[in-house]
Parts: sequence; C-alpha cells; structure tokens
Amino acid sequence: MIRLWLNPLNWPAAALVLAARLLILLPHSVVLGVGGLLGSASRLLVKDRLLVADTNLAACFPELDPARRQDLLRENLRNTGRGLLETVMGLWSSDRRLRGLTDVEGLEHLRHAEQVGGLVIICHVTMVELMARLVSLHSETGLFLLARRNNQPLLEAMMGAARRRHHRQVMEKKDTLGLLRTLKSGGLVGYAPDQDFNYGSTFADFFGIPAATVTATSQLPARGGGTVLPAWCHRDSGGRYQLRFFPPFADFPSEDPAADSARVNAWIEQQVRQHPAQYLWVHRRFKTRPPGEPAFYQPRARRPKHR
Repeated sequence: MIRLWLNPLNWPAAALVLAARLLILLPHSVVLGVGGLLGSASRLLVKDRLLVADTNLAACFPELDPARRQDLLRENLRNTGRGLLETVMGLWSSDRRLRGLTDVEGLEHLRHAEQVGGLVIICHVTMVELMARLVSLHSETGLFLLARRNNQPLLEAMMGAARRRHHRQVMEKKDTLGLLRTLKSGGLVGYAPDQDFNYGSTFADFFGIPAATVTATSQLPARGGGTVLPAWCHRDSGGRYQLRFFPPFADFPSEDPAADSARVNAWIEQQVRQHPAQYLWVHRRFKTRPPGEPAFYQPRARRPKHR
C-alpha cells in the first residue's frame, strides 16, 4: 500500500477519494445535493454514457413522451452522481450513521436465509455499493461479497481494504469454485445478476427486450444449495434508504435455467418500474444481441490518435 501511495501516477485518484471521504462527513442533504450537481455536470463530461442511458430509457419506456423521458434521464443522471458519493458512504461511513439513515423491512426473510445460506440478489441500483454494505450491516452472519477489481491500483487497494472491514469475505466476481464452496458451507453471498454477460447466459426479456442474462442465479444454488433471497433498496424523497428483503423465490431453482432467468428479470423489472430514476441506466444492458439482430447502441466515438 505504501508503494502505491508513493507513486505520483496514483495521486489524482487518491486526492479524489480523500476529498469525497471528507465530503460525506457533511450533513446528508448536502452530500445528496453535491452528488446531484455532479450527476448533472456529467452531461458535458461523459456524453457516451448519456447516450447509453437515453437509448435504454427510450427502449424500456416507449410509453413516455420525449419531454417526460428527458425529465427521467436528467433525474437518473443526478442519482448516478449521488451514487458516486453513496459508494464512498458504503465504503467509509460509520455503522452508526448508516443505521440512522436506513429503514429496513422483511428482516425475517434475511434471518431465514442466514440459516440456510444462498444468494442475496443485489441489483445495480445507482447506490449498489451502499446497498451491499447495508445488507451486510443488518446481517447477523455477514455477507460474502462478489466484487470486480478496479483497474486503478491504489483505488483497488483502498476499496478492497474497506470492503474487507465490512463484509465477511470479498471474492473475485468470476470465482465460481469459491462461490460454490461458500454456498455448500451455508454462507450468504451478495449476487448481482442484472448486467450484460456474454458467457454463461441465456436471452431473457427485460422490459420486453431480449437481454443476455446469467443462468448462474439458478445453477449455483442447484449445485451448492441454499435459497435465493431478493432484496431492493431505494432512496425516498426525504433522503432515507429503504432496504427491503422479500420472501425467497418459491420452487426455485427449477429444472429450466432459462425460465428461472426470465423469472428473475421479471422481478427486477417490477422493482425498477417503481423507482426508474434510481436504476443504473448508464450500463449497456443490451450490448449482447441474439444472433442476427443489429447492434443496440451506437458505436463509441473513437478518439483521434496523436502521432
């Protein structure tokens, strides 16, 4: 870690993290306000992601007129900016502060899952890192977290250390054998099945659009045991986090992984429709297409090469 701090190439990233860690000490309303401003400014800075979000919203909410969809896009970008600071909160805020900002429903379902082990569905809401922390915070056994490594080495070291403090264990996202061992031992794993994967997936409708969807959500419990516990988190109008655990999926997994994937997508869609502005629409969810279908997104603009 010291070697990473001494490398000047890592200093810009470190400065941003330290500034954000100081910012989250301010009143929560200020944190959300600054995050909203960051999200609004992103229209000028990350135009390719703006186009992705606009494409997703147009396809998933065709019933909205253009003006209403632009309102939804603007609010989603603000929430994405807030989500950046909520990521910092999920990594470095105190347990006491987070408990004071959170209302929880359905703890009895979490307690049951802790007894038998399994997967907790933690989807890509804009506050996904914070949601994982809140689940672990309210778990009596602790959460095994699947996480993808950050390409920035100092950020990865800082985030990894924070995650290891708050979760029972942090595992590589593609560590299938480790995940199976955890399930067989009765562990509870935070699992996000709602991103585009071009491996181990099937096409299942999401908002009426075929989306590459992992079949592991049903195959892992079938092989390792345990239940599948759906969970959701949103921020209410007062800035409080509403964390809810739902009853485990009944008769799941079935003998049809494709049907199970469609069932999971349908449940996620149902939750997203209740709080559409707080979902991570900047993700290219429909990047992988069924054979013969055209590309869903416009090609990214290539930067000119400097000779």
